[in-house]
Amino acid sequence: NGVFYIVCAFVVLGVLGVDVSSLFLGLSGLLVSFAFMIGSASSKYLEGILLILVRRPYDVGDRVCIMEQNAPVNNDGPPSGGWIIEKVDLVTTTVRLASTREYTTFANGSLADSRIVNL
Repeated sequence: NGVFYIVCAFVVLGVLGVDVSSLFLGLSGLLVSFAFMIGSASSKYLEGILLILVRRPYDVGDRVCIMEQNAPVNNDGPPSGGWIIEKVDLVTTTVRLASTREYTTFANGSLADSRIVNL
């Protein structure tokens, strides 16, 4: 529906004598610059949503170890005891460090690029 109305608006403006090609080029340039501006942020947001809704690597109460993709894993687990998942929503995950009870919040988009091991 929206595309139809935009095309109709361009046709009407063309009939009225407005230079439609320069208007079209200006609007398309604005659209492309807007896409570059929000592309990275929307990509991380969608990665986080897919992590939580599709992969579901952890639930509330799980003890996890969060590390880089290529980091080696030993059988003893991390010396800190790992992170305990406190709260999960579509954008962030709140965790508590098991040994010191410190809280922190991770963006789910950054967790999508990490290695998550359930302990």
